[in-house]
Formats: sequence, structure tokens, C-alpha cells
Amino acid sequence: MPVTLDENQQKAVEHYQGPALVVAGPGSGKTTVIIERILHLVREHGVDPENILAIAFTNSAVDEMVERLSSESVSPKICTLHVFGKDLIEEHYRLLSFNQNPSIWNADDIEKTIREEKEELNQANLTAKVAIYKIEGTKTGRCYIGQTTNPKRRECDHRTRSSNRGLREALQREEEHFDFDVIKWVTGI
Repeated sequence: MPVTLDENQQKAVEHYQGPALVVAGPGSGKTTVIIERILHLVREHGVDPENILAIAFTNSAVDEMVERLSSESVSPKICTLHVFGKDLIEEHYRLLSFNQNPSIWNADDIEKTIREEKEELNQANLTAKVAIYKIEGTKTGRCYIGQTTNPKRRECDHRTRSSNRGLREALQREEEHFDFDVIKWVTGI
């Protein structure tokens, strides 16, 4: 069945020298243009399909292109950007300074790892030592109370980049001295 293309689509299909950029919205025929371009390169310019790489955004677009081109007995490399990246890494991992081919995780592997890490963090939170601290002005007695697992870092944070603007500005003005004291250490969240 012959495909009908508009003028711009036809230009994209017939373009041969140098790169071509096709920008179009959903449902505008991008997949059809790519398929027709591949067929044009093979039939009109004698390009070997093994020298053609087509990258699609979705697996369904890849499946559609493979199916439509297989009926024309043309089979270039067609894949998603993610598969292309994976293949590139697997083929050239030594150039990327890997000692061995890195493992590529699927969504289930990633989800399992995240779940395990969350469980580990939750367990660590149950036994973590938390300091309840106060920052108190020696003249006015103004006081701020907070909690942290690292009092030294937290005191420094308050003095330089505290999200509590009023406290940060008071500490930076140096109009009065502020004492930073740990009131109590507690266990758990």
C-alpha cells in the first residue's frame, strides 16, 4: 500500500547529504517518515541496512518500525535510546574505564534494592543516637531547640546556612553570644 506524505515529510524522506532534524508533534507521522526514509536510503542510494541505526522513544514505536520494515525485507538496527545506551556500554566498557562489563539492572532489581535500602535505613533510625540541643542567647535568653545526630555539624550549619532565617541572622549579627548545648541524647527516631 503506497504511503502518502506531505511536502515536508517527503523532504525528510529524500534528504541524503548530512544530518536531518525532524521536529513534529504526536500523531504527525514521524514513525512513518523514519520508515520511509530507511526504505529510501536502501532502495535509492544502496545503503546497507546494517549501516542504519534508528532510535525510537518507546518500545511500541520500535515494534511498529520492525514490523513494518520486516514486511519490506529490510532489517536495520532499531531500538530505544535506553537499549542503544546499554549496547554502547556493553560494547565499549573498557573505554569507559570499567574492568568488566557492568550489570544492567531492570526495574524489578532497582525496586528490590530501594526496598532493601529503606528497610536498612528504618532499622538504623530505630537505634540511632539523637541529640536534643538548644541554642540560647546569653543576653536575651532567646532559645532555639532542635534535634540532630551530629551536633558539631548542626551548630556550624546554624551559624552559616540555617533554614531558620531569624536564628541564622541573629547568630551572624554577633550582637550577643549564643551557647550551643546538647540537652540530652535519646535513642530512636
